[in-house]
Amino acid sequence: MKTKNLLFISLVAGIFSFYSCSKDSSTPQLTNEQAQAEIGNVSTSYTDETTAMDNTQGMAVYNQITMLNLPFTLPTEGDFSSANYVKSFTSRLSAVKGNNFTSMQMGFNFRRDFYLQDYVGTWEYNPQTQQFDHTPTPSNVVVIKFPYPNSSATNNAIFTISKYTIVYNMGEYSGDYQANLTLNGTEVWSVDYTAIATISSTSTNFTQNVTINFAPYVYTESVILSSSFSETSATITGNASRTLKKNTDLLLSGTYNVSMSATKTNANFNITGDLTILTIRFHFVMAYSGDGSTTPNINDLVKITVYNTSGAKVGEMKFVTNQDQELVLMFYFNDGTSVDASTLFGNVLDEWTSFFGTAGDAWNFKK
Repeated sequence: MKTKNLLFISLVAGIFSFYSCSKDSSTPQLTNEQAQAEIGNVSTSYTDETTAMDNTQGMAVYNQITMLNLPFTLPTEGDFSSANYVKSFTSRLSAVKGNNFTSMQMGFNFRRDFYLQDYVGTWEYNPQTQQFDHTPTPSNVVVIKFPYPNSSATNNAIFTISKYTIVYNMGEYSGDYQANLTLNGTEVWSVDYTAIATISSTSTNFTQNVTINFAPYVYTESVILSSSFSETSATITGNASRTLKKNTDLLLSGTYNVSMSATKTNANFNITGDLTILTIRFHFVMAYSGDGSTTPNINDLVKITVYNTSGAKVGEMKFVTNQDQELVLMFYFNDGTSVDASTLFGNVLDEWTSFFGTAGDAWNFKK
């Protein structure tokens, strides 16, 4: 039972991805006014960008395919959105750390019954019949031609599925998915996805690489996770990285490193990394080593420091328990004054607050 508790502690720890650094008296520090101005600018700009991601031309053209009378369902069905996939990174990564690798692929809503060879050829929209006419060539890809907007007199949009080998085996997905979409000869959307999952009775290894281009945005993501387990011990190691660019401008970048282990007598974990959003950088670390007999103070467990990309310290974040005995994340300016972090940062915190969301349930943190 004790081993089970220790393993549980290590796995629950994977819900969090926080990072830290030691204090350096030589590091420049922003005043309260400077910090508020910088955070406010980032919050406003990032809100504008996330809204714009939902309204790119590539997504508008892609979504129109599902409104036409296509005789089969696309490989990524339902409400898949490039922008939503970008925004849901933290929840996918959190589940992967808990050994639920399938959640990474569920962001795409992959169909289990899509077989590329069943639909190869060219499917061209016929405005007279409002149906798609099919020709068997080419014989190795799926080409869908349709008008955009609907009033267009020609089939000026072309969606090509060049590769789809996604398989579902033993509860996990693996394989490749490659597709692109052009409008009037210009590419406006594309995806290149690869996942490999190797599962045995004592270990699991997972690798995933994704590039989504929905002009003018390009999102890349890479994840490598491995775990091994026995009746007496368990280990999880891995890393994840991601970038989001608008044209050549870097909007977001993050690197996460995870190392966790547990035996019958001890549990250890260390999670480190950086998350940069425009000009704000979150640097955090979460570390623990013990026998599970005591519950650590969350602020001893997690250290979060915020910098700007010029290297100046913006402040720190800590948890406090409010009058309702709920954990609240607070931001501390360099002079020690504090404000609710969600109020100050707005939707910028959405990039990683899902890791904090279950903190109160997962741990009975002391004040």
